[in-house]
Amino acid sequence: MPRGNACPTMSTGRSMPACSAAAWNTDASEVVRAGLRLLEEREQRKQLELEALRAGIAAGRARGIGRPADEVFARLEAKYAV
Repeated sequence: MPRGNACPTMSTGRSMPACSAAAWNTDASEVVRAGLRLLEEREQRKQLELEALRAGIAAGRARGIGRPADEVFARLEAKYAV
């Protein structure tokens, strides 16, 4: 695989973990691996956020029956004279 400046820092303005100041000659496969690690971390964060949202929904449902949306919207429209 050809070596060279595979670090995206110059074009994106953001550095990647594999692209340290001394690693300008990092090969492309290392940059791709670093990118894949970042994607995996982002996916893990999304999963944690989704789990937190689901837990919040479950907690809200466990508190009991909510109000019908029409009732809530009518109250808000009256309050804010929409």
